[in-house]
Amino acid sequence: MSEYANQVVYCTMANPKRLEEVKQAVAIMEPYVDRVVVVCNNSGKTDQWTPEQLAELHDLGAETYPRTWTNNFPEARNEYLNKCHYGDVVIGSDSDEHFCTDFARDIRNIVAEMQKDAVKRLRVNAHDITRPWVQRTNREYVSAELKSSHYKLLVFLYEPGMQYIGVGESGTVHESLVPGLEFRDLPDNYFYRHYKTEEEIWRRAARNVLISGGGNNVGERNAAWPILRELTKELGINKESDFFDYLEHGNIDSRLKQWLIDNRYEGLDFNHEMMEMFKYYFYVLHPEEKPEGIDVITELQPDSEADLVRFVERTYLDVFGRHADDQGKYQYTKQLMEKKITRKELADILTNSEEYKTKIKGAKTKVEQKTSPGSMEKIPLVNVPVLVEAQITPVIIEQILQHST
Repeated sequence: MSEYANQVVYCTMANPKRLEEVKQAVAIMEPYVDRVVVVCNNSGKTDQWTPEQLAELHDLGAETYPRTWTNNFPEARNEYLNKCHYGDVVIGSDSDEHFCTDFARDIRNIVAEMQKDAVKRLRVNAHDITRPWVQRTNREYVSAELKSSHYKLLVFLYEPGMQYIGVGESGTVHESLVPGLEFRDLPDNYFYRHYKTEEEIWRRAARNVLISGGGNNVGERNAAWPILRELTKELGINKESDFFDYLEHGNIDSRLKQWLIDNRYEGLDFNHEMMEMFKYYFYVLHPEEKPEGIDVITELQPDSEADLVRFVERTYLDVFGRHADDQGKYQYTKQLMEKKITRKELADILTNSEEYKTKIKGAKTKVEQKTSPGSMEKIPLVNVPVLVEAQITPVIIEQILQHST
């Protein structure tokens, strides 16, 4: 028996507020797959799936699996893996990630190519569609669709031992699929659209900070996080849904309001998310409560730790096409702060690395199949460490250095 494609299963998860979003995602994929699995997260008093809502998904051909939300994303994703069988090809996306029509129609051919070439993982290009907050009242405004440089692992052969695990110190928000195996990028005519609004981005930032300290699940490395957790505990807030209900009600405790004001500064990744948390409360929910003359501070002090971290992140993206892993990010930031290396030397170090040489060699040797317009590119497989997703991009040192100014 082949280890591939016992069934092709589309999996997603959502809370009831995202019903219309998940219905659209299901409607796109259901005609072309064997099964659709939707994990339905219930949380708090107001975020509970009703029988009528579940029936709407059933009518679209989806299987629904209600569960209690535990503020743990890897755990929720493993829930839909548990509904699949070894040998299935799983397509896993979020409810706001909608595949293009060509991907859905060609999924059987894509799976056949996986089997023929013994590829077990595929990444798909993202198209971002973001509605800015400043345009929220303009009904004629149409958000632009922008092709991003990001490729996300969304299609894989489900095998024994495979699971999602959390990354960072708390490991509850961001996750990675393990074990780490070779992957291939699909051609760019296959993509997914990531729909979002700025207010959703800010709300998710607030969620990330609340649950895990923000950033890459930094936990207590964010010194403001234990203070926030102690405050919410004193206020009797124990769940994410209760926290957002409390914010939406307004007139929050003066200590929490001051915490938002004290942490409204741009900086490291978790600082940025705390700044967005300020925006969510004072821009979106309760602008009438924003103190006069108090606003976010977006300027970074040149050569501060946050400025150097941002430079390291951008250099990794320019050179490798991926975000910096924690080890590399903090190692190179420390060396830059201690003036052991310069910005240009960091670019030189990365472009002389084995990872970069492998990616450039792969880029130069890829060969497109000629059998059909939608066939997969023949890109040499690359072994990548478990918590890293690398992609091939050209690099120009001058551009890297321009980013630092």
